[in-house]
Amino acid sequence: GDDHQRSKQLERLKVVMRLFNFFDSQEATAPITLVESDGHKELESLQRASRNRVVAVDIASLPARLIAETVFQPHLPAIFEEILSFSGSELYLTQTLQELAVEPSSFETIASRVHGGIAIGLQKTGQKTVINPDVGTICEKSDSLIVLADDDSSIAVTPADATDLVPGYVAEKKLSIVARRHADQIRVLFLGISDSTLLIMRLLRDSNP
Repeated sequence: GDDHQRSKQLERLKVVMRLFNFFDSQEATAPITLVESDGHKELESLQRASRNRVVAVDIASLPARLIAETVFQPHLPAIFEEILSFSGSELYLTQTLQELAVEPSSFETIASRVHGGIAIGLQKTGQKTVINPDVGTICEKSDSLIVLADDDSSIAVTPADATDLVPGYVAEKKLSIVARRHADQIRVLFLGISDSTLLIMRLLRDSNP
C-alpha cells in the first residue's frame, strides 16, 4: 500500500484475489509475492485465494514463539541472528530430489552425499516439514532437503554411484545453479505494510544488490 497504516485481514485477502485473477486473465507469470498474515486461518485463506502462489508469513505466532524459546535457552538469540541474517550460514530449501536427479534413499544416505552444506531436514509432500528426521527415513522424489549452508549456490548432491566427492561434478552443479539464479533478477511484490516491512525490504535489497 501507499500509506503507513496496518493492513486489515479482509483487505489483504481481497488484494490477493484481485491480483492473481489479473495475472491469470493476462496469462502472466506472477512474481514472488510476500503477504503478511495475522494467524493460521488467514494464512490458509491467502494460500487458497492464490492457489498456493504466495509466500504467507504468520506475523502473529513467529515472534512470540522465538521470544518464548529464548526465555528457556538464553543463548538462542545469537543463533537466530546467525541463521536469519544474510551473512554467514542460512537455511535453504533445495529443489526436489527428482529435480536434483537423486534417487530415493534413506535420509542418512542422501545427507552423506550433500556437499557445501549440512542437511538437517526434509520438506515432505504436502508441505510437511521434518527437522532432524530419523536416519532411516525414506526421502521420496517429491521431497526437498533443508540445508544449512553459506549460500544455496554452494550446495550440491553427488550421484548415487559416486563413492566420494567428485570435484568436477560439484563445480558443474555450482555453475549451473549460479547461472539459473542470475538468469533474471528476483522480483518480490509486497502486499500490505506493517512495522517490519521496511526492515524486510532493506534485507532483501542488501542480499540482492
